Amino acid sequence: MSLDGIRRYIVLFLVLVFLSACSSSSNLTPKPSDGKSLVQVDIDWDALLGVNIEPSTLSVGAINTHADTIGARLVYPNENAAFTQAVSRQDAATNSILTFEVPVTNQAHLYLVAVNMENQTAYSYAMAENLRLEKDSVASMTIDDFQWIEATWVFEDNDYAASIGSGRIELPFGEHEVITRIKVRDPFQEGKEASYDTSLIGHYGISSMRENIDGWLHFDAYLRNQFPGTPNTDNYHWFQPNVDGIQFNLGNKGYYILPVIKMVTVEWK
Repeated sequence: MSLDGIRRYIVLFLVLVFLSACSSSSNLTPKPSDGKSLVQVDIDWDALLGVNIEPSTLSVGAINTHADTIGARLVYPNENAAFTQAVSRQDAATNSILTFEVPVTNQAHLYLVAVNMENQTAYSYAMAENLRLEKDSVASMTIDDFQWIEATWVFEDNDYAASIGSGRIELPFGEHEVITRIKVRDPFQEGKEASYDTSLIGHYGISSMRENIDGWLHFDAYLRNQFPGTPNTDNYHWFQPNVDGIQFNLGNKGYYILPVIKMVTVEWK
């Protein structure tokens, strides 16, 4: 073969390699089905430790240390529709991808919750609101595209906070019930009418739901004396807030919102 022939062969080979690479890259590019929209969230598990979370009493990174699963809820407020998805960290993987293939809409809200599946605890929420999902489009997002919020609850009054927090409390035996006011961080339905039927926040124990103000859902939690007028000791599954897992494709169970108080012993005396 002549020198010119060898050169032509090399050029042709390089062109074929280039075209093959372009074809392979295009096959890796996600595409929605006709008329649909694709939403993809790149979950960087290491970066999750450094997101800016508000409000928080813990250092940045301390909150999501034990999170191994992200549950997601994509809400269409105008169509009264919602789609759910979840992804878990696989072994030593550094990234996971949450994917939704959904109808187009002019307004969508994407909510996330970071949980640990084993200890059944929720650590943080995330929000990206007012998304526009267009036909045949791909919305690529990362955790930096979300507002991250600590999943927590606090006592509104401190009359019984320390005792209930320790798991043991003394109360007058003549009382029929004692009411403690608490508030749970709930940014998903801020300003909306509070309802047990529609809330993404559940709980164990006895309570009445009040209102959601500034992203805090308010409750009255009850300790009821089974034998008023008689000294007695009783154990209670006291008010313990949780994230409703089924709303985020995390199974039909609740994920504890910190701090966790599973049982309270009351001495009515």
